[in-house]
Amino acid sequence: MRVPVEKVKRWVGLDILKCICAFLVIYIHTPIPGRVGDMILALSQIAVPVFFMISGFFYRKVQEDGRTAMQMKKIAILLAISLVLYGVWDLLAAVRLHIPLGEWLTGRFQPKAILIMLLFNEALFGYHIWYLGAILYVLFLYTKVGLHKVKGLVWVIPLLLAGNLLVGRYGFVLFADGFPGYLERNWLLLGLPFFALGRFLFDKIDVLRAKISRVMLIACVLLFFATSLLEDYLLRDIAAIFPGDMYISTIFLAMAVFLLFALFVGSGGSRATACLVGIGRKHSTWIYILHLLVISVIREVMDAVFHRIYHGWLLFLTILCTLGMVLIGSRVVRRK
Repeated sequence: MRVPVEKVKRWVGLDILKCICAFLVIYIHTPIPGRVGDMILALSQIAVPVFFMISGFFYRKVQEDGRTAMQMKKIAILLAISLVLYGVWDLLAAVRLHIPLGEWLTGRFQPKAILIMLLFNEALFGYHIWYLGAILYVLFLYTKVGLHKVKGLVWVIPLLLAGNLLVGRYGFVLFADGFPGYLERNWLLLGLPFFALGRFLFDKIDVLRAKISRVMLIACVLLFFATSLLEDYLLRDIAAIFPGDMYISTIFLAMAVFLLFALFVGSGGSRATACLVGIGRKHSTWIYILHLLVISVIREVMDAVFHRIYHGWLLFLTILCTLGMVLIGSRVVRRK
């Protein structure tokens, strides 16, 4: 017997998916060389869209519980901490390279860079931190502006996603010079459409549950993964020079994976699954925030000790070290 959406206490499958996506984000920045590595990279592109979809999916519950203000405050604090953390790391790198403080300040805090950050979420430090700014903007639009009350918002989603593709990978197909990455990676063309899509799927989840089978979703995942690989093959030369965040198939693959985990993936009772659930539920955001810092440190150590970067090891070391940092930090905070 199916359980109505209102009675589901915890979407365990989505917790597992958050964990997987956190590791996929790490993979995007530490890919394994070779064709197999490229295939995994094509799959990994769904990670950030899925994060936005999960946030949108849970928005109504957060709103009903009166936790929207608390959620926005938490994300704003995480954004501030992240900017300070990566700013300090960037300053230390400047000191090591003997760059004068004044030159570093004027280089990093240019008015144009600040304006781009405010408009398009491109962080001054830690370029992946744009995600926190984007989700904060989207939550503000939903909570304070009341965007969720706008009828027909769902019909705007395809237009925004088409705009994302136009200024992303396909922009370099249609236009010789393409567009800056921040036009693709921001609250408007990536955050808002996937958040709204997640919110829409929450409202329709019981209908989808009744009409879609596990086999259908698995078939969709395989199909759109195959078409993602085809797009990757066709655009490989362009993507190598101008790596965008999405293919057309990425959109449909993200939706299929999301629904598969939401509807048909449960806890199963095993320790391994419980571990994935715990990581996804409690630590996925911090893994996302810290992983680039960990990558930078490991690269520095590898270069100093071995005078080269072992790319095959970099991925696994980053996962282990990032996860270790997050788990230790979580225990220290809990004890306080």
